[in-house]
Amino acid sequence: MYDNGPTNGTVDAWVINFGFAVSDSFTIGNASFRSLAFSAWLFPGDVLQSAEVIVSSQELGGTIYLDQTVNFTQGGCVSNQYGFNVCTESGEFERVSLDAGTYWLTLENATSNFGDPVY
Repeated sequence: MYDNGPTNGTVDAWVINFGFAVSDSFTIGNASFRSLAFSAWLFPGDVLQSAEVIVSSQELGGTIYLDQTVNFTQGGCVSNQYGFNVCTESGEFERVSLDAGTYWLTLENATSNFGDPVY
């Protein structure tokens, strides 16, 4: 439904735990969805366990359509030149139905098995 381009593991990783959040807009037609896949940068050996997923009408606020802690499954990890594993994270959540328009997806409050930063 939405693709922000290929993951190359070399540019712009932002922390999504320790009180930090990352938010990005997406534009869709009328749609329902209940899953998310994204790439995370992790220290070798770390596994992303969960993160809070928020879908809203404005960046970091507005009308909230989804606010749920989601458990993720990790796969496809590759090492980048900075020493991180860049992994595909997939998770399912409560179904969200949205009218055509622009919305914001926010990721925050991530947890990992060793308590390290998640980018």
